[in-house]
Amino acid sequence: MLGATGITNTGSTNLSGDLGLSLSGDIVGFPPGIVSGIIRNKGAAAQLAHADMQTAYTNARVRTADSTFSGDQNGRTYLAGVYNAPAAFALTGVMFLDGQNNPNAVFIFKVDAALNTAAASSVILINGAQPGNVFWQVNGAVTIGAGANFSGTLLVNGAVTIGDGVFLNGRALSSGLVTLSTNTITTTSPTPTPTPTPTPTPTPTPTPTPTPTPTPTQNPPTLLPSPPLVREATVVIGGTTTTSTATWNRLNGTITISDRDLQFIVGPQSPRGAANLAPGLDGISILNSGVNVALRGSGGVPGSSASFYLLRGSTSRFLGSLDVRSDGTYVGSVRIPRGLARGIYTLQANGLTYDALGVARAFSISTLVRVIGPIGKSKAGTKVVSFPVSSSKLTTSAKRELDALVAELPSRSNNLIRITGFAGARTPVGRVSVWSKARYKSVERYLRSQGVGGKYVLKVGGRSQANVTKQQRASVVIAPIKGR
Repeated sequence: MLGATGITNTGSTNLSGDLGLSLSGDIVGFPPGIVSGIIRNKGAAAQLAHADMQTAYTNARVRTADSTFSGDQNGRTYLAGVYNAPAAFALTGVMFLDGQNNPNAVFIFKVDAALNTAAASSVILINGAQPGNVFWQVNGAVTIGAGANFSGTLLVNGAVTIGDGVFLNGRALSSGLVTLSTNTITTTSPTPTPTPTPTPTPTPTPTPTPTPTPTPTQNPPTLLPSPPLVREATVVIGGTTTTSTATWNRLNGTITISDRDLQFIVGPQSPRGAANLAPGLDGISILNSGVNVALRGSGGVPGSSASFYLLRGSTSRFLGSLDVRSDGTYVGSVRIPRGLARGIYTLQANGLTYDALGVARAFSISTLVRVIGPIGKSKAGTKVVSFPVSSSKLTTSAKRELDALVAELPSRSNNLIRITGFAGARTPVGRVSVWSKARYKSVERYLRSQGVGGKYVLKVGGRSQANVTKQQRASVVIAPIKGR
C-alpha cells in the first residue's frame, strides 16, 4: 500500500505487507489498523517506491491496447490482454478475469478517467488467473464500494478510497491520498514497490478474441424478486427461478438445499456453544454473530468460485468466497460479523453451475436466517416475564426480558431452562393463579424461535420461583404485571 499525500484508516484494517507514504501528509489510523510488514513514512525507501510506481504507471499507459471497452462491466468476462477505457470505469456487479488455466496470463486495464465500483461488487479471477498479473492504470480517482471484492494492482494518478469492509487481493499505489476503512488487504508481493514493468513478459499476447466471451458470469448479490419462504430456499439458475426445501439436520446442525445436481450445505457453526442452526417455530434458521459457519456444496463449475453474502433491505455484506474444485465441490467456512444487528437476513450463495444440457449458467441460492447475538458466557440467569390479566400474549417488555436471557446463556450444552410461575395477590376467594399452560407455551415458543431449543432443555412446570442450581443454568419466572 502506497500513498503520496497521506494515508488515513478507520477501523480494524488488516494489511498483509508494507505500508508507505512517499511525499507529504501523515499516516493516520495504524493502530487500530494492523500492518504485517514495515511502515515507511516519507523515507528513502518510500520515495523509491513512489518513483517505481510512476515508472510502472507510465509503462502500462504507453502499452498498445488490444481492445477498448466502456460502460458498466457487470456480467463481463475478459481474457488476458491489454484493454483501454477512454472514459470512466464502472462496475455494479461481478466481472470475471479468465486465465484459461495459464498462471502467467497478464491483464492490463488502462482507464483514462475515474474508476468506480459499487457496493458488494466483485472482480473475480477464474481458471488460474493470478492477482499479481492484473494491473489497473487509472488516470483519475479510484473508489471501491463498501463490501466489494477487488483483485489486482491499482496504479493511480489520483486519490484512492477503499470503502468499508472491502477485500482487496492486490495493491493500491497512489500519487495522492489513500483512505481505508476496516479492510482486508492481501498484497501480491512482499513490498509495496512495483516492478518497473508490470508484466512478466515483454509483450503479453492476447487471445485472437480479446473481447468479452459468452462465458456466464456470477450473479451480483441481490434480493430475489420472489423472497425465500419459510423453510424454503429460492434457487435461480440461468434466470430460471425455482423453490427448493431447506432441510435441517438436527444431529449435525446443518441446512441442506438441493436443486438437481446443485447442492448447498450451511453449518455447523463453531466454536462449541454456538447455535446449531435449529429453526425456530417460524421455520427460520438461527445464526450467532461472531462465529464461523462451515459452507460446502457441489455442482459448481471447476475453476470458478462461489461467493457468499448476507443481505438485508438494500444493503449486502460480503462474507467470503470459496474456490470450486475439479470435481465441482467447494469446502470452507466464513465468519458472521460480531457486530451485526439482530434480525432476519437473506443468506445467499452465488456461483456457476451446469444446466441440464451441460451449459454453464450463473446460479443464486437464497434462504432466510435469523441472526442473534454472540455466544453467551454467563453461568446463570433468571428473568421475570410478566403477563397482563387474562392474557397469554407476550408483551414487548416480556420479549425484551427473554432476549436478554438468550444473550446471557452460557456456551455449554445440556443445561436446563426451567419455566416456572407463582401465585398472584390474595383475593377474598384465595390466591389468583398466574401460571397457565397457555402462558408457559407462549414463553417456550418464543425461546425456541430464538434457537434456544437446539442447545438447551426447556422444562415447563412448577408453582414457585425456581432457584438457579448447578444443573439449572437459567430460569424464566412467569409473573403478573404489577398493578394489574
